[in-house]
Amino acid sequence: MKRKFWVLFIVLMLWLSVLYGDSKVRSSGAVAYQKKIIDWMQNQQIVKALDLSTAQWKKISRLKGNLQKKLITLGATLSIKKIELKGSWLEVNLNEVKIRKHVDEIAGIQTKMYKASELYRLDGIKILTTKQQQVLKRFRTNPGELMKRIDAQQKKKKDADQKKRKREKEKKDKEKAKKGTGDKTSTK
Repeated sequence: MKRKFWVLFIVLMLWLSVLYGDSKVRSSGAVAYQKKIIDWMQNQQIVKALDLSTAQWKKISRLKGNLQKKLITLGATLSIKKIELKGSWLEVNLNEVKIRKHVDEIAGIQTKMYKASELYRLDGIKILTTKQQQVLKRFRTNPGELMKRIDAQQKKKKDADQKKRKREKEKKDKEKAKKGTGDKTSTK
């Protein structure tokens, strides 16, 4: 009796961990992998430094489009396999072979997605000239440093905008004060 209880308890815990881990920790499909890909084409600082030709830009855009199509297809398949795995856990009589098969399929799809994203980066770098590759490496050697610089630039711009608004407001207040004192003197 105790053994059945513990077996059911462990199965329930495994089932809950799969459900919880699937919905809370990981996002399924291509979205997770697309977020991992640092799209340097959208970073204006890097794009200006690389000085891409239109032909290079088109090739990289085409590569990115092909990657997105592939990741969306694989992501849909991954979501289906995860749903099938959940269904296998819900069966009354657990079929270990079937569950292991689903887990292997999911791992294979995730591997394909990772491989596709890394090969996209490699193919994109191959399009660049040697000088452009060196510039890109400078930005990629320390991504944290790059993000700090970008954040610092955005903060500096935000502070400058706030100072500008503050000066404009003070200027308007002075003008109102002058008009206010001018009106008072003219009415006396």
